[in-house]
Amino acid sequence: MGCQASKTCCFHGARKKRRHKAKNEHELNDVNDNGTQKIKDNEQEIKNLLQRFQEEKIALEKANSIKLEEVEREIKEQAKRDANVERERRLSEKTSEMKAEMDFKIAELQKTFEQEKASLTVSSGNVR
Repeated sequence: MGCQASKTCCFHGARKKRRHKAKNEHELNDVNDNGTQKIKDNEQEIKNLLQRFQEEKIALEKANSIKLEEVEREIKEQAKRDANVERERRLSEKTSEMKAEMDFKIAELQKTFEQEKASLTVSSGNVR
């Protein structure tokens, strides 16, 4: 119970099956190759994105560092200005206190001088 068709027909059928099988295998290989290439492309895109992310991260860190240094410098300058204002205020208060003390001492000296003068005037009037 062999083949009822002629030998050529069987030969063509076998060839057709082999071609069909080869075509299917080729399509599967193409799909695999395309999938592999797509995976490689995706991996490369991920690497590029990670590299860009890293570069942006470094740039942001550098910018933040510069901004932080600038803010730190401004704060130090403001602290110096505040310290100078406080120092000037204390010096002004001290100057006012010293001026008041000097005015008081001058007034006392003036009073003592007037008393001495009056006493000398009275004494010299008694001496004549």
